[in-house]
Amino acid sequence: MEKSHGMKVKQASIRVFPMQRSHIVLIMMYTSLMFRSRTPIPVFTLCLLCLLPVICFPGSSAYALDTLNNREITGDVEYRHYRIDSPAGSVNIHMIAIDLDAVREGRLSIEPALPSDRMGQTASTETTARRSGAIAAINGPYFATAGGKTYPLGFTVMNGRLTQLGNLSRPVVGFDAEWEFSIEVAHPQAFVAGDNSFEPIWLWNINTVAGSDAVTLYDDRWGDGVSAQDGVAVAVAGPTDETEEPIIIIDYEDFDTRDWDGEVVEVSESGSVSIPDDGYVLVFKGRWEEAASNYPIGSRAALYTYELPENQQAARWLATLGPWFVNNGWERDYSNETAYNGDITGRADRSAIGITWNDEFFFAVTTGANLNVSETADVLIECNVREAVMCDSGGSAGLWASGLGARGGSRAVPMAFVVREIEETTDPPEPLRSWSGSLYRH
Repeated sequence: MEKSHGMKVKQASIRVFPMQRSHIVLIMMYTSLMFRSRTPIPVFTLCLLCLLPVICFPGSSAYALDTLNNREITGDVEYRHYRIDSPAGSVNIHMIAIDLDAVREGRLSIEPALPSDRMGQTASTETTARRSGAIAAINGPYFATAGGKTYPLGFTVMNGRLTQLGNLSRPVVGFDAEWEFSIEVAHPQAFVAGDNSFEPIWLWNINTVAGSDAVTLYDDRWGDGVSAQDGVAVAVAGPTDETEEPIIIIDYEDFDTRDWDGEVVEVSESGSVSIPDDGYVLVFKGRWEEAASNYPIGSRAALYTYELPENQQAARWLATLGPWFVNNGWERDYSNETAYNGDITGRADRSAIGITWNDEFFFAVTTGANLNVSETADVLIECNVREAVMCDSGGSAGLWASGLGARGGSRAVPMAFVVREIEETTDPPEPLRSWSGSLYRH
């Protein structure tokens, strides 16, 4: 099993200002001189005390940070406009700071939002925000286009439902049932199994055009129905009161009894198949068509995640972003993540989400001088950021807030992250069904 590398953000009890690399160098230099020179130690102690304001407080490094505007969006959400002179030039930082206590207490919700009820559509961040009734929003993950539709890249969960897959080992971010934010570098996958087959059937993707030699899953976020696409389509409807016996999956080391999604109600090799409201359709293509014979009408099927970090299995939502470039107030080495191309690591306007040292969740975009990832880390650290993960950048890097308008780019994107005011709390979704044992014959 691939080991994940991650963290779970807990509430900060005090405000802490991280030291910059230059501050550490100054301390080391003074310590070295103290032991090498004959100057009395109290003199060096006095000098070090004079440096404490430079070491301990933000805005004291080589960067000159100016606060241009603070504006209350609501009592729990604030817009902040900073300007900073970086080595790349003058940069504007537009930040939305969200009080996480308001989220935990049920006054606010932070969540991903789509431009429509279906996957594959795009709209500006502002349009998606207004459609969802948000008070603020920022653009979401990187994306790709196939078959005339556009999809967020990577593993995605919305409202407790798996809605997208991806072949990437990158940061998976999200909130759990207690509204604690987590970041895990992982490569989650998904498979289906049935009571006629002990072998897992690995999914290529969800709600995208079917691969030529793959198994693809479709639910109601795709539409009302889906064609067999020159393969075999198998429709699985949700469980009923008459079908309560669980299926048994055997991993050849031991066995485990699991619940299941429902039973197969339709199989088609041509035409379209209706997608059950409480189920899904599997399309088997290429060498996988033969495996469809293990799912005859009346048989049962179950969908599982695999290699999903344990602390994210009960997530309200998850999305794949990256790189994770600020960790505990320091620039983070992200070489353990699937490589990023030059469009991502080069210079551009930037978009990021994460946590500040004041226990706030933030949305932030930069405009002005184009920044690389390292420069973006330095800039956000100056803005009191503790953890930061990159969203899609360049022309996609856009932020919107009620009464403020849009900042940054206006490119149409397939997903945005929004913050909404809510009148009553909702129960967290059921944990995702996840498999942790071996899945291979010995």
